[in-house]
Amino acid sequence: MKRARHISIWFRAIGLILFAAILSTIDLKSSLSQLASFRVGWLGLYCACFIASALLKSLRWKAALNAQGFTYPLFTVFSINSIASLLGNVTPGRLGEFSKAAFVYRQTNSVPKSLVSTLLDRLYDVGMLLIVGVVATIYFAKVLFSETASLALLGILILVAAGLLFV
Repeated sequence: MKRARHISIWFRAIGLILFAAILSTIDLKSSLSQLASFRVGWLGLYCACFIASALLKSLRWKAALNAQGFTYPLFTVFSINSIASLLGNVTPGRLGEFSKAAFVYRQTNSVPKSLVSTLLDRLYDVGMLLIVGVVATIYFAKVLFSETASLALLGILILVAAGLLFV
């Protein structure tokens, strides 16, 4: 127990030292001039879009949970989804998103049941990313390349997407 406490103290000290080193490399004058040109209206718009996005993702996961027969209040789903998003942002491959499965596992004691809704949610994200990627490719291919090159690029993209989904 004593050793774990010492390790914890060392990690915190190293974290503070790294934070101080990063802060020492920041040009304070340039940072303050950037902050002076900041428009609060954009922050408000960003916050509104962020909250709407988080709420829609929570509603999507809640629908997946309801389809499995689990009923949780929206606030609980929103809270768990927000924590999972935070963990997903700091882990490679967004593996932190699977912390949602841990929450469901505590309620069900069944690994397959707990993973289904999280996997469906991630597959939906990948599907939406592929759709947006195809649309962007079509748009920019028409702008940057000839029609033949655009069709060839689209065909390659569809083959890669199909390979990712079915392999």
